[in-house]
Amino acid sequence: MSCTAPGQKSEVNGIRIKLSPKEQLLALFLADRGRKTQPAFAAYKDAEDSLNEYREQLRREAPENDFSDWRRLNSIASNFDEQEIRKAISRFRKKLIAAGPQAMLLLPFLPEAGRLSIDLPRKQISVIG
Repeated sequence: MSCTAPGQKSEVNGIRIKLSPKEQLLALFLADRGRKTQPAFAAYKDAEDSLNEYREQLRREAPENDFSDWRRLNSIASNFDEQEIRKAISRFRKKLIAAGPQAMLLLPFLPEAGRLSIDLPRKQISVIG
């Protein structure tokens, strides 16, 4: 799995997955935590504060005069809550299924009840930006 912040790109096994800004933000957050070998959250609600801090950090890192940068979009201006996290994960799953068998290989490693993380080995996760 590979995610980039500046270009809003995500790939799974070399297949580009077009994510919405909220899905991209969540994918980056989870991929970044996975790269840093940070523990999974036991519940989606437990991740809210950390995810929202990460969201604010990404927004601050966006170039000031580049209003086309996805990190400046209003769709990620408000805080994530447990329901927004759940929705973004569900949409991400659907997009992996639509992308085909190679992308679907990531499905068992996505968050599930009792674990909010991408459960891949560190070396299989790439975060750029």
